[in-house]
Amino acid sequence: MNTPDTHQIATINFMYFANNFSQSQLESVFESTNCPSHLKSKFDSYNGNGTEAFFKWFMLLDNDNKSNVLTWINDNYKNL
Repeated sequence: MNTPDTHQIATINFMYFANNFSQSQLESVFESTNCPSHLKSKFDSYNGNGTEAFFKWFMLLDNDNKSNVLTWINDNYKNL
């Protein structure tokens, strides 16, 4: 089995996070964005805290906020 490289690890951690995040982790992710309250209310409008809501929310972020979320996940969520 090959050892995953940095990009693969980041992708795997993102996917694990999206499927397993806790409410407290999600609150920290909101705080890493440029508009925490606004983006939290956007997420809440997707009727749930599941993976699908997270993916929809993430895909609507601008590039700066996507980068902030990815950085938070890479710095704080380690599955591998």
